[in-house]
Amino acid sequence: MKCIIIYFSLTGNTRLAAIKVKNGIMDSGHECELLEMRDFNQNIDLINFDILGFMAPVHAFSEPTIFKRFLKKLPSIDKPAFIGATAASSFGNFYPNINEVLVSKGINVFAKLSVIAPPTYIPLKSKGSENSVYMDSELQKAFNFGQKLINEYEDIIIKRIKQIPKFKKDIGSSIISILANNDRSLRFAMGTIKIEKESCTKCGKCVDNCAWDAIVFESKDSYPKRIKNKCGGCYACINICPEGALWNISTKEKPRYIEPSYEGYLKTK
Repeated sequence: MKCIIIYFSLTGNTRLAAIKVKNGIMDSGHECELLEMRDFNQNIDLINFDILGFMAPVHAFSEPTIFKRFLKKLPSIDKPAFIGATAASSFGNFYPNINEVLVSKGINVFAKLSVIAPPTYIPLKSKGSENSVYMDSELQKAFNFGQKLINEYEDIIIKRIKQIPKFKKDIGSSIISILANNDRSLRFAMGTIKIEKESCTKCGKCVDNCAWDAIVFESKDSYPKRIKNKCGGCYACINICPEGALWNISTKEKPRYIEPSYEGYLKTK
């Protein structure tokens, strides 16, 4: 069997979980490719894969808007798939929302993975607190999921001795999602991002890592600038800045987080 996992990662949590799933699939004797959502292009033909995987972080009790837009642009294809998410606590309506989009594309979701990851939303952290770390048990869960994925596929899709899972929306999460899960309200809550020019080295990590393309260099010698009406309010830029030069009032003196093995998104040349 040949699988592909298309993932979206902001500070590395989902990337690491996707790697663990891939390792599990390969450990079971099957092939698996890993692809960051932003590297997907029309030259990649999903018809060449037996199983598709889609993974992303939970964003405001639901899916990141940019990830949902990406899925809506996928070609319609009759393929089985699994969906996975990383979250600090609640997974909200991530699964029913993503399943809804995939079903509209002819893609049947037969399995899901939920991975508890360290929190990345800085405003909810306490001043002077320390960052959490990934629990080994959660990473092992992702590996085990990949290891058993093909058997699950055979039981549900081929042998039909199990049923395809149903995804029900949670009313409470739906209300919160309507209020919070859109780029406009999140960036409004985020407010103004400030740059400490004394600390900024103009390394460009905030520019490269912004999935919304909301941070730019206006000129060769300028400091990074946020285009507010494009921002997704995810705090990835503040989390990933190696010098801590980016901040706002809700992040001051609070710990930033980036998964230790993650060096940032690197665009495919």
